[in-house]
Amino acid sequence: WAASPSLDKQTKPKVMEIGISMSIPPWVIKENDQGIELDILRASLDQDVYHIKPVYLPFERAYKLFDAGMLDAVMNATASVASKGYLSEPVVTFQNYAISLAAKNFSTDISMSFLNDKSVAGFQKAKHLLGKEYALMAAKNERYQEVVKQDLQVNLLFIRELYFIVMDKSIFGYHWHQSTQNTDYTPAMSQRFYQEVRFHPLFKPSPYPFLFKDKALRDDFNRGLAAIKADGRYQQVLDNYDYLSDLYKQSRSQ
Repeated sequence: WAASPSLDKQTKPKVMEIGISMSIPPWVIKENDQGIELDILRASLDQDVYHIKPVYLPFERAYKLFDAGMLDAVMNATASVASKGYLSEPVVTFQNYAISLAAKNFSTDISMSFLNDKSVAGFQKAKHLLGKEYALMAAKNERYQEVVKQDLQVNLLFIRELYFIVMDKSIFGYHWHQSTQNTDYTPAMSQRFYQEVRFHPLFKPSPYPFLFKDKALRDDFNRGLAAIKADGRYQQVLDNYDYLSDLYKQSRSQ
């Protein structure tokens, strides 16, 4: 596959600024501008044509800048929040769970309405991204909150002992592992991160496309994404980060 022939590869690569809602390891790792999604983006677009520039900022701010024409793309968009631009084919699939401490002894098989009167911390924009039933729960629940930094969700679960956090299992595994390595915590506090948790499967898998300002750029990306899926490079990117996806389970079993 090659980029659109209308783009002159002899010129300086075009800077493509993509809005990213903070760091969401292992999907996006801000510290080194890597992660599953950034690697897929770079593999799908000709690097002689496009220079990818991640712009890390809160979700709401990213959409405001995108709508104002100040960003070329936004990562992890949905039709429900995209008022402008062109959505790509689905790029990655998140698997969100409601997560509780096992000591709370909640049944694994709970309903969404079970959360109505419980303390719940979701990620930013979760009530817009996780379906109508979740949005209704969030609207009814006076103890519902959303936080920008997902490491804070893990802290709220293990330290503050909120009833539930809602997040992707891979993201949870990464931040849980990071918390166990944090030397700023006292030994007693560090030990609290080793409490057993329970994953409640309330959500269907969530496929996420990217949102592009320019149709030609979106089409270039779609062609490249299809190509790396066909030749195995897409799966190779996933495999490169596979060790991060279940760190909680791996560490608990040691």
